[in-house]
Amino acid sequence: MSLFDNNPSALLALSLGVLIIYLIFLTESKVLKFLKSYPGPTLYPVLGNAWQVRNPVGAFKVIEEWSRIYGSRFRIILGTSIRGLLLSDPKDVEKVLASSVLIDKGAAYDAIIPWLGTGLLISRGKKWHTRRKQLTPAFHFKILESFQEIFNTESKVLVDILKEKLAKNEACEIHGLFTRCALDIICETAMGKKLSCQRNLDHPYAVATIEESAFVWLRWTSPWLHSNMMWSLSSVGRRELANRKVLHDFTNQVIQERKQKFLENSKELEKNIPENDEFSFSTKKKFAFLDLLISIQAQGEIEMTDQDIREETDTFMFEGHDTTAAALTWTLHLLAKNPEQQVIVHEELDSVFGDDRERPVTPEDLTQLKFLECCIKEGLRLYPSVPFFMRSVLKDFKLDDKTTLPAGASVFISPWLTHRNPEIYPEPEKYLPSRFFPENSIGRHPYAYIPFSAGPRNCIGQKFALTEEKIVLSSVLRNFSVDVVSKDEVTPLPELIVRPHNGIELKFTPR
Repeated sequence: MSLFDNNPSALLALSLGVLIIYLIFLTESKVLKFLKSYPGPTLYPVLGNAWQVRNPVGAFKVIEEWSRIYGSRFRIILGTSIRGLLLSDPKDVEKVLASSVLIDKGAAYDAIIPWLGTGLLISRGKKWHTRRKQLTPAFHFKILESFQEIFNTESKVLVDILKEKLAKNEACEIHGLFTRCALDIICETAMGKKLSCQRNLDHPYAVATIEESAFVWLRWTSPWLHSNMMWSLSSVGRRELANRKVLHDFTNQVIQERKQKFLENSKELEKNIPENDEFSFSTKKKFAFLDLLISIQAQGEIEMTDQDIREETDTFMFEGHDTTAAALTWTLHLLAKNPEQQVIVHEELDSVFGDDRERPVTPEDLTQLKFLECCIKEGLRLYPSVPFFMRSVLKDFKLDDKTTLPAGASVFISPWLTHRNPEIYPEPEKYLPSRFFPENSIGRHPYAYIPFSAGPRNCIGQKFALTEEKIVLSSVLRNFSVDVVSKDEVTPLPELIVRPHNGIELKFTPR
């Protein structure tokens, strides 16, 4: 007797299974056929191109070489799940990033979901649209101004630490210093929690945050670990799980503490929450990003679970410190390598602050630090904090008159390659902040510079980041001149964030 005799349900299930497999096969075949119609590096069985970039040291040089050989459109395939057409021409970049259709993140982001959940960075469709609208008020300029006290306070801690290191003749590795400074800032502004990890180097949350993105890069470039099951069974997957638990436990604890304060004093806290785009603030209580999420949950008009709150908080904790720390690190490194540019920064700072090395930076000061802002922008051109973006194509999308991206395909956008296009930026390897003078930016394609992405899914916190970077760097450079310790080139690693391999040590001289 057959299993399917007198069992139409089993027969139907089998038929549906076969149909699904067949449809997947057709889609996969169509996508692979499309990708293979484009030039690209040699594909290895199962691995695709993963082997060539698995070691992050030197991976950028490999990708740059591919760009020189294959042009502004070439395929990249990492195993069976991460594969797409890499685009770096600003016209293609605009077509993708400006689209209101191509807003779903690609498969590469799936590896981040266990850590960040489906918060604003990764969420799709209606959830993303709703959350973006809900969270935009948290970045109103009045709230950003209220955060400047925290930016200034933590910048002073950083300057004091640098002075102490100089007094003890200790090495000054800047990426670790900036990472902890940025983490203290985002923890207090996003969660209302003072972490003090600039002084507490072994704080478990700080250590776990720094380690997490290295796990993600390893998983991306190890196709045999793309499967959730294989990842969870691997030794590195188990280490990542323990690391992630530290992050989630800390966030959950802070959320519960903040909710309790909200319940105890909801009337006073509500004065700090934006309502109908109008803002009022209590001088006795600071607004934190977490407060907005708790307020949304308390109002009950839109569902916001504790898990939702944690996802958004974890997302902002990651995006709000790692990217900023990278921008600070590379900008100061480039100023140390280019003393002629550093002199101009010092002259600008002296014209604004005089001999005062400790006065807090005000909103009015920020508007006058125009050259420093150009220095930051040029740093982000050479070392964009996020090296790649990825979008999923849910339905056929016309890229140009001759090219249609098939449903099921993905596209990679590479700020790293776009920003180093010699036709857009002559002598692209040179650090020239003057590229961003208004008169020198005329005629430049608006999508030729995309450190914060662009279009509907641009970075919601870019003003927050630039404000923080200007305050931290101005505080450091008012007090010190910086110089390189070694003439050796620093190797950037294309992990989730562009980090310096083995950090960057600089020489600080008091001014």
